[in-house]
Amino acid sequence: MAKAENEFHSKLINKIKSWKDTADFGLGKTDPQKLSRSLSLLSATDPEVLVHVLGITELPNDPAAAMNLVRNMDISTLKSLEIFTDLGGDKLVGHHELAAGTIGTHLRGMEPGDRYDVFKGLKDLGERHGMDPRGIRTILTSTHKSVAHGGDFSGKKTGALLDVIPGESGVDFLKRFTPTIQLQKGMSETAAALPQNQDWNAAMRGASEGLGTPDLSDPTIDPNFRKGATSVLKKSSPDVLKIVGENTDNPAQIQELVKNLTSQLSPTKRQLSMLQNLGVNFSNYGKGIKNLSIGGLIPGIGFAFDASDAVAKHEKASKPDANWLDKLQSRIAKTTAATSLVPEPITQLYNAGSGAVNSAIDIIRDPTSSNFLTQNRNILSMRK
Repeated sequence: MAKAENEFHSKLINKIKSWKDTADFGLGKTDPQKLSRSLSLLSATDPEVLVHVLGITELPNDPAAAMNLVRNMDISTLKSLEIFTDLGGDKLVGHHELAAGTIGTHLRGMEPGDRYDVFKGLKDLGERHGMDPRGIRTILTSTHKSVAHGGDFSGKKTGALLDVIPGESGVDFLKRFTPTIQLQKGMSETAAALPQNQDWNAAMRGASEGLGTPDLSDPTIDPNFRKGATSVLKKSSPDVLKIVGENTDNPAQIQELVKNLTSQLSPTKRQLSMLQNLGVNFSNYGKGIKNLSIGGLIPGIGFAFDASDAVAKHEKASKPDANWLDKLQSRIAKTTAATSLVPEPITQLYNAGSGAVNSAIDIIRDPTSSNFLTQNRNILSMRK
C-alpha cells in the first residue's frame, strides 16, 4: 500500500478522534453515535479506496468537519448506488456486505501497521469493505436489517461483531475475523436471493441491457456505472416500479420490459448524463472505441464525445511508447473539448474544425475507424 495514502488515513482517523476533546462535542444527543459510526466507517476503509475511489484527499482543520466528511461520503455513496430511486416505502438501499462496524470497531484502536496488515489480508482474500462501493449490494429496505443483517445491525447477536481484544495485532484479528466473512456474505446472499430482490435484480439487468452498461445488479463493477445509472434512471423509476409491481415473481418478463423502457431514452440524455457528467470510465469499453472525435460532429452528443476523446487520447499520449502524433492529437482533443460549450459562432467553428482535423488523422492512421457508427452502436446506444 502507498505510504502517502496510509499516512493520510491515519491523520484523518486521529482528527476525528480529537472531536471528543472539543467544546462542541456532546452538544448534540447523537454526537457519540456519529463519532463511533464515522470512526468505524473510516477505520474499515482501505486507504487507497479512500483517496482514489472516494476522492477524499484533504484533511479538514475542524474535527467535526472531518467527521461529517466521512459520514456524508457514506450517505452519498449509498444514495448513488440505489439504481432506481423514489420508490416509496420499501425502497432500494445500499447494503455493506461486510458491515463497517465489524471491522472498524477493532481497527480504530490499532496501530497503523496493524491496520494495514488487515487491509492487505482482506485484499489478498479479494474482499471489499468499509465504504468501498464495490462491497455495497443494492437490496430492498424490507430485507436489509431482517435478512441481510440477520435482524441485528450491530452484529452482536449474529456473531458478526467479535469482542475487542486490547493490544491484538492485525494478523491475529484477521484470523479471528475471516470466518465471519462468510457469515456476513451468506446473510447478504440470502437477502439477494429472495423473490422480491430477484425481481429488482432483473429490473437492474434490464436497465443494463437498455443502457449498454455492465450488469448493474453486480456490486463489483466500476461504481461509476451504478452512479451514472442511478442519475439517468431517476425519471424512469416510477415506470420501473409499475413494471415490477405488475409482474411480481416474473423476473424474465421484468427484465425484458425494463430493457425496452430504458432503451427508449434519447442518446443525448444517456451520453451526456452517463459519460460526461458522471465520469463513466471509457477504458471499460475496451478496444471498440476508436474514433470518438467523429462524435464531436454529431449534434447533441458533441461535448460528451469531445470530453471522452480528450481522455482517451491523453491516456494514449501518456504511454511510454507514445509518438509525436499521439501527443499532437491529445493537444487537439483537449482544445476541442474546451471549446465545446462556448456558444460564440467563431469558437464553434474552431471547435468543429479541430474535431474534424483529429477525425481525419484518426482515419488516416486507422481506416477502419471511419466505420465508427456501425462499430460502436452500443456506445452511441442508437437502436432501430
